[in-house]
Amino acid sequence: MAEALVETCGKKGSIIVYNDNFEKTRNRELAELFTDLSESLLEINSRIIDLLIPFRQRALYSPKQHSSASIKYVLPAFCDLSYTEMEIANGSQAMDRYLAFLTGTLSDEEEKILFKGLEDYCYQDTYAMVKLIDVLYEKSKDETN
Repeated sequence: MAEALVETCGKKGSIIVYNDNFEKTRNRELAELFTDLSESLLEINSRIIDLLIPFRQRALYSPKQHSSASIKYVLPAFCDLSYTEMEIANGSQAMDRYLAFLTGTLSDEEEKILFKGLEDYCYQDTYAMVKLIDVLYEKSKDETN
């Protein structure tokens, strides 16, 4: 997975995340575990752009966020996406369910549901950032006109 991350991120260009502190910490942990990839993993951190910042600083805010900058609140405040009806609806749930898989406590059917849920959750997280970049872009266009 660490090798795939390095390969996918390449050597140039911005890497958009939501909550850079979390992502950078995971990359540092991976760099400690996989010393042969350490330089590449840490270089990824230097290219990270945090999409959380404009929402945390309230450069763009909606009362629908309920005073939260969490992507789980920001996303439905600005577009038609939400995590509420998903099999896996947050990162903690994803980690807990994956740990159950690693410890062998899931049936074959539960594993299928887990991996479909993880795939859907990861897709949603990625697509959420695309949608929020669009929202920020439209807002910036409105302000320049």
